[in-house]
Amino acid sequence: MDFCVSTKVGRAFNIENRRTNLRRISGVVDKPEVLQSYTATHQVVFDTEQEIHAELRQRGFQHDCDWTNECFTKACWETLQELLEGFVREGVLERLT
Repeated sequence: MDFCVSTKVGRAFNIENRRTNLRRISGVVDKPEVLQSYTATHQVVFDTEQEIHAELRQRGFQHDCDWTNECFTKACWETLQELLEGFVREGVLERLT
């Protein structure tokens, strides 16, 4: 999700509900934009999310937010795309949007 100053990488069973809740707790923007979404089993999505977070942190993209530790600088976008496309190529994730 795009939060104007950062990108949030996370998971949700119901994207619209999650977006509404994040808008409320972040206080950052009126409507965070869902940039992309992917699907797989819950465990695969969780494991993949954790791997992506670790990689983005290791590369120094962590963005300091007081409401979550899952925000990354906008500069992470190219790396994030490479990671996600790799998971799609491997058949780990299926892209929805």
